Amino acid sequence: MKLTTRYALPKLYNLEANYGSFIRGAIAKAKEPKTDRDRLATKKVFSAVGGLQRLVEALSKDLRIITSANNLKVIPTADGQWSCTYNGTEEIVSRKVVTTVGAYALPALLPFIPEAQMQKMSSLFYAPIIQVILGVKNARGLDFPAFGGLVPSKEQKRVLGILFPSSCFEQRCPEGGALYSYFIGGARHTDYLQKSDDEIREITLEAFHSMLKYPADMQPDLLRIFRHEHAIPQYWSDSGERFATIEALQQQYPGLILAGNMRDGIGMGNRIHQGATIASSI
Repeated sequence: MKLTTRYALPKLYNLEANYGSFIRGAIAKAKEPKTDRDRLATKKVFSAVGGLQRLVEALSKDLRIITSANNLKVIPTADGQWSCTYNGTEEIVSRKVVTTVGAYALPALLPFIPEAQMQKMSSLFYAPIIQVILGVKNARGLDFPAFGGLVPSKEQKRVLGILFPSSCFEQRCPEGGALYSYFIGGARHTDYLQKSDDEIREITLEAFHSMLKYPADMQPDLLRIFRHEHAIPQYWSDSGERFATIEALQQQYPGLILAGNMRDGIGMGNRIHQGATIASSI
């Protein structure tokens, strides 16, 4: 497996034709003088002590967080506010609504948006990903001092890449052990989502032995499979139309903010920046 920090961008469309204004705007933004706050941002890898669940727990102490909210719908009211209903009888009325749900969930959430406009957002394709967590109590001295590795398609491997959480963060595995995160499927292999747990386990173990060089007779102490049908949004040639539709809807319905990974990039850093920007504007 080759460790890499770069992605190859397929020439599927003319970037200038489809994203000209977006690219020029990003370049102009990059040339702006950085604020003191911007200078604090680094490329250092970090995580919350004990995992990101700690972040949610901390937020729940100061915010009203409702879980298991079913049949969620948001509609504008006659007096210019927003009615958010859930679980049949519960309602929250507010001046602003920020949604970060996936584009595929917007039709049910925002039933008042005309179908023609909604289609330009909800048609966004999400590559499915299967994540397999594999752990060993005794790594037998094998150490991978890196964040992880991506696997080029030309290598004809059945995994997209492997992350090494225990090499980057503390308290992710027992002393002397290791924790790995395998990613399988993606846009090129959408059919992998239908494979059985036994088939996924076989693919993971093959990579465990051939790519990480663990002995053939060694079995992991932990193996858990997580299937994500809508994992990574694909910014294809129709993205410019989606961005324009989002902007038009936000102008048409004051107080409605359409966010999440259907715009402004797909990475964790993009989400943090987007969240901070929206919070500041509100």
